[in-house]
Amino acid sequence: MWMPLFSSGACFAAGRHEQGLEHLRQAIAVRPGYADMYAFLGAQELRDGRLDDGIATLVQALELNPDFHSARLELARGLEARGEREAALNEVNLVLEVEPAHTDAVAIRDRLTGRRRASQPGCG
Repeated sequence: MWMPLFSSGACFAAGRHEQGLEHLRQAIAVRPGYADMYAFLGAQELRDGRLDDGIATLVQALELNPDFHSARLELARGLEARGEREAALNEVNLVLEVEPAHTDAVAIRDRLTGRRRASQPGCG
């Protein structure tokens, strides 16, 4: 499992994203129950603009580990990018129910709802 994972990182760093994605898929084939691999693959697919694939892969990560906050927030980002703001907010709120001060979740929620955080400078 580790060789395809390391190879994927080298491929992404070299700009060979398709090969990197394939290496991640190989790593998943070796360890199909490893939610982190699905989350990493899903995040990479989102970065490559493959929203549907990334969202589906992140859903798989969450099926394996529903408490995987970073995967859930990546899913929220993907849903937001696809224009599904309400679904994205629902995912963020699931994280905030468990961890109300989760910095990334609060920031995404604030962006989705148009809230301004108190620490942000106002328009003078």
